[in-house]
Amino acid sequence: MRQQYALSTSLALAFFMIGVVGCSKSSSKSTLEAMCAAHKNKDLEAYKKTLSANTLKEFEKEASEDHHSLNELIEGLFNLEPCPTPLETRGESIDGDTGVIEMKTRYNSWDKVFFIKENGEWKYDLKKN
Repeated sequence: MRQQYALSTSLALAFFMIGVVGCSKSSSKSTLEAMCAAHKNKDLEAYKKTLSANTLKEFEKEASEDHHSLNELIEGLFNLEPCPTPLETRGESIDGDTGVIEMKTRYNSWDKVFFIKENGEWKYDLKKN
């Protein structure tokens, strides 16, 4: 009986961990969704987490040239039109550590949004966009 309980507990824990790990996997679509949510909520830190290191460097360079901080530049982006609601995507394509997904615009056209994988997480890549 004790072995059955230990086995049941171990299996339950294993399935729980598989679920947790499975839910935390990053994809370009989940990154785009997180980016749009952060933009909508004007959540500066959450928005920065969706950006690649190179994108953050480019933003810092642009901000400095305009005598602004990185945070001020990103807060300015929040004044631009947010992602369309509902967010519609298609054609997600992954090639190694780069990815692209198409996002439907409010004009009913499709724009490509590019991503790069950094430290196992997909990040928006300004260089390709």
